[in-house]
Amino acid sequence: MSDITDKVQKLLDKAASLSAMEDVHYQQEAEAILAKATAMMVEYGISNGLLAAKAKVTLKPTHRMFYAANPFAPAKTSLLTVIGKTLGCYTVLTKNAARNDGVAECHVFGYQDDLDSLEILFVSAQLIAMRGAERQKRLGKTSRGFQSSYWTGFYIGIREQLNTAAEQVKQASQASDAGTNIMLRDRALAVNGLVNETYPRLRKIQRSYSNSEGFNTGKADGRNANLTQSSNISSTGQRMIG
Repeated sequence: MSDITDKVQKLLDKAASLSAMEDVHYQQEAEAILAKATAMMVEYGISNGLLAAKAKVTLKPTHRMFYAANPFAPAKTSLLTVIGKTLGCYTVLTKNAARNDGVAECHVFGYQDDLDSLEILFVSAQLIAMRGAERQKRLGKTSRGFQSSYWTGFYIGIREQLNTAAEQVKQASQASDAGTNIMLRDRALAVNGLVNETYPRLRKIQRSYSNSEGFNTGKADGRNANLTQSSNISSTGQRMIG
């Protein structure tokens, strides 16, 4: 575990401890710590691939199993997929929750550090989504249709936010090194090659939703989930950890 991931894990542990307390003040403090930890991890993960590519580190991609439990396991696997894509990882759903006792199984391919970042970010993003869904329940939005659509909207919002952050990091890196695109392409080709070797036939999954209000609320919360802090991204594409 790197110094950054170790620091983030300690922050997440503190947030979990505070969130278990009933006092609203502690709940708010836990959310602030969670947002800070997640932002640190996103910036570390996005820029890590760029740094490794620039250094021409001769690593090979690997793979790891991830799991998403009900309720709303399908949306959680999509959340895993969009976060992983930002970090240069590729996710394959191998068992859906309906056929696996309520637990979806995902086979994720990528580089070791990227998978480590994904593991921490996936847990963090789920916590943020669960908090948002619970807030809606307290407002009377308790139907399964609303809650399921909220989770679907949340991962869409996260995807938009992360795509913007990743593009900012890439553009900053390209400004200092014109070969960034080629280096990133080579890393992506290596990951995709391992995926195709393992799973020659794949098809994409489309997620739907039944409640527009729930979807739009979740999407807005995903966009504003403080997963990224673009002001901390330096002009060289290096990660800036506050």
